[in-house]
Amino acid sequence: FVFFLLKSNYLKKRIFYDIIVKIVVEKLKKINILWRNVLMIERDLTSREIWIMKCIWANPGGMTLQDLQKELKEIFDWEIKRFTIHTYLTTIEGKGYIEVEKKGRNLIMKPSISEEEHKKEQAERMISFWYDGSRQGLIKTLVGDNISQESGRHLMDVLDELEEI
Repeated sequence: FVFFLLKSNYLKKRIFYDIIVKIVVEKLKKINILWRNVLMIERDLTSREIWIMKCIWANPGGMTLQDLQKELKEIFDWEIKRFTIHTYLTTIEGKGYIEVEKKGRNLIMKPSISEEEHKKEQAERMISFWYDGSRQGLIKTLVGDNISQESGRHLMDVLDELEEI
């Protein structure tokens, strides 16, 4: 009977159909991820998403879901359930910050954007929004009145040099 099934056209068609469905589903997943990246790339990370990213950035070679749960508990004292963290990861992946691979039964998260890139992007957005693009305004706010004129001139010279680059 098994020999008959292998020779039958029904089984061949069914195997072919299953293969086609798997290929189409994988392509749709990739298209969905790309589409989510286009729609969500400008969205900021929430404070909890930043905690997750801090752990992932500390392990740029990738980390498993279980390792991420342990680090969140150790560093931020945040006990998070597997389902909840999976939801966060889907959102972060949609924003374009991570890539999630499935290896066997494990999910491996790797950063798509470095921590330095993220810091620079956030600093630029803050300077643009709060200081109309003026780095000097940011420095003045950070330093306040607690700086000598000489140190102030030095900071301004450094900022001018950076703007020339």
